Amino acid sequence: MQSMLDELRNVVGDIQAANPGNASMVHRGHVIAVAYMCALDAVSSYGYKNKNVKKFIRNHFPDEYKGYASKIYPGYRHNLVHAWNLFGTAALLPGNETISGQGGGVSFGILNFVDAFEKGVSDLLIQLKTDKTLQERALYRYREVTGEIKPSRGDLPLIPVAVGFVLGVGVAYLVAALRRK
Repeated sequence: MQSMLDELRNVVGDIQAANPGNASMVHRGHVIAVAYMCALDAVSSYGYKNKNVKKFIRNHFPDEYKGYASKIYPGYRHNLVHAWNLFGTAALLPGNETISGQGGGVSFGILNFVDAFEKGVSDLLIQLKTDKTLQERALYRYREVTGEIKPSRGDLPLIPVAVGFVLGVGVAYLVAALRRK
């Protein structure tokens, strides 16, 4: 997990360094959001089975995100990854705006989500030290990913490949964009 977090931090840092000021994530937020949503999906699978993203957010994210846990996966992860867009009730802002809901919709700033994700991963790692259920689930998931045991859910060995691909494409795109400047 640490190498994934380091790569994600590096990409965000590179964008901010190349584009100082409040607008650093304008026209870059989707690239970052796709990578973070895939990372959220992957990390949450180590602690939770069904509806893992919702459970992960409710158990590990900062309090302000917990009430929106059931909307983040379909509204953000699904739409960003599969359609490269946000539809209807989801909005992504370029800064550190806090998560909020209006008229059934949800919006947050990508940098706020980045911080919330980091806090969620940190909380998971802290709880893993003492929570036997999380330890057992994380070990089981690790064994699935490494091929030691047959996955219990469909084609899950492809998730690490997909996450790596998305992160790789995102990083390659950002590096190329930064080099052009």
